[in-house]
Amino acid sequence: MSHGTHAVPDPGLQAERTALSWRRTALSVTVGSLIALRFGLESDDPVGLLGVAGGLLGLLWAATLWWSGRRRGRLALARMRQDTGATCPDCPPIEDRWASAHLFGAAAGAVVAGVCCLAVVLLLGLR
Repeated sequence: MSHGTHAVPDPGLQAERTALSWRRTALSVTVGSLIALRFGLESDDPVGLLGVAGGLLGLLWAATLWWSGRRRGRLALARMRQDTGATCPDCPPIEDRWASAHLFGAAAGAVVAGVCCLAVVLLLGLR
């Protein structure tokens, strides 16, 4: 299918891949956060407290990644349907006021996770 001179390859599959990549990232962050929580709850020193804090922040980050992935996938599908002229009564509006917030949240979460991991490594090295 094409709209003007712009062909849409595999309509719908790009949106699905976008959503799946965000979900895989969220799942990976969830697993890492649960491991950090378990490590933190079993430890009585400051490293354990950092593990708990990092694990809880990671779970929050994973939830926002999951939500962002769902939202961005639906928006990509709506854009593709619009480009092909298909109708979509249940698709969200094409304008996403939160697009930059999704990306900022993903980047901020990565920075926080990196700082927590660095702190843990440094504290373990001081033992």
